[in-house]
Amino acid sequence: MEPEKADNSLMNLSLCYERKPQFEFKCVLADNSFSPFEHLNVSSSTEKCHPFRKEIGALIDNPPEHSFWTSFTKEDTSKDCMWVDSSLQLRELANKLAEQNVFAVDTEQQNLRSYLGFTALMQISTREEDYLVDTVALHDEMALLRPIFTNPKICKACLVLEKPQKSLEGLLQTICNVDTDKTLRTRDWTERPLPPKMLRYARTDTQYLLWIADVLAAELKELKKYDECIRRCNKVCLTLYAKGQEDFKLANREQYDCRERAWKLCIWRDLMARIHDESREFVLSNEVMLEFARKVPTTYDVFKSTADQQRGGKIDEVSVIFLCHYDDYFNQIMSDKSVALETAFPLILQKCLGMNGTCGINLLNCSLLGNFIIIPFSLLVKKSGKQTSKVSQIPIRKPDVAVYESDGTLKFRCNHGKGQWYLKMGLAEQTQIHGEYALQLKTETLGGPEKVEKKKDLCNSCGKEGIELNRHRIVPP
Repeated sequence: MEPEKADNSLMNLSLCYERKPQFEFKCVLADNSFSPFEHLNVSSSTEKCHPFRKEIGALIDNPPEHSFWTSFTKEDTSKDCMWVDSSLQLRELANKLAEQNVFAVDTEQQNLRSYLGFTALMQISTREEDYLVDTVALHDEMALLRPIFTNPKICKACLVLEKPQKSLEGLLQTICNVDTDKTLRTRDWTERPLPPKMLRYARTDTQYLLWIADVLAAELKELKKYDECIRRCNKVCLTLYAKGQEDFKLANREQYDCRERAWKLCIWRDLMARIHDESREFVLSNEVMLEFARKVPTTYDVFKSTADQQRGGKIDEVSVIFLCHYDDYFNQIMSDKSVALETAFPLILQKCLGMNGTCGINLLNCSLLGNFIIIPFSLLVKKSGKQTSKVSQIPIRKPDVAVYESDGTLKFRCNHGKGQWYLKMGLAEQTQIHGEYALQLKTETLGGPEKVEKKKDLCNSCGKEGIELNRHRIVPP
């Protein structure tokens, strides 16, 4: 049955391709095509490796010694703050940073309203001044800072100390006694001008970092882990960026008879996100997508009702992209099983092409997206010794359980079985946080690669003291 069309006011196709700040970027470092990311090649080598592998390797072999900010006081937070949004200001900043032996840097990202994400703001702090760099306005000029960030005298730090909280918010609280509003992290950082509270949040992220770095460096040296930390930090710098891919494992969560629909929805959502330069989650959330796979709406009213139930009763929380391409989704993908996706996708792209198209996608982007890479459905279905049938369906998976630390910070999510293990071992207790069933840890978790803490205690067999024993493992086997 062909789905009924929605009201024209909801299906205004020009609404789904709104202008966004990234459309003004002239220097496109990463496009939304299916091709892999092209890294900077400074040596004209055909080998795919980090462009600054030699420089970072030298730092790993000979870790440098750094002094951060040992005399920091609260009065230092009142230093000047400069907003940088012109090429001249950026050049002046680069010249000032070239004179520094260390400075603090942090960034704010725009990941929800962009397919690959981009940096919307950069915060830099020296001992004398704070800078907020408008990386949206200066996107095409940011290469001016490359000589500064490739300078081996600039330190990068990671956490080797066994701290209960390893986020910047946790360090600000424990070392500096400063609280920050965590909800601002997910706000739209492309907004201009930024509200005062977002400016204060961004500035706070870096103005304490040099002090925090000095405190942590002193602890690392006391534990004789400073050189190890520097080496690990530089190994992190050797990590190469790669474009993210759609999580097709979502399709395997479903029962066999609706896995193929979930697979089609995953691929369609990924294409829509690439066309409109939006994140997949913005186009269609995982919850709504899997619900549509379980029960395909036959009318627009059924579609609206399903979306309402999964998104808190608000139809405006379902993206306008899905509303605008509702007909394409059902007519060309879901209604006719005989239509291959390789055939349907070019038709959808053609409808989006040009100023008269539904989305106004330009010819360049259309050609970039023309080379589809579609993972066959047969590769996603788990193979077994016998042929899979609808009778042997995978049982419905219970939702993951959120596990919180004692201070209310979300630590991780685990499946129902592991959650029961925590309760059985007395490591956690049941609670309700944000209206959902959750677990709260009774002990201080260790996290990171060090999951086993050692302590001196009585031996279980002989009762002697001074024998080093392994404490219980926080993560179950």
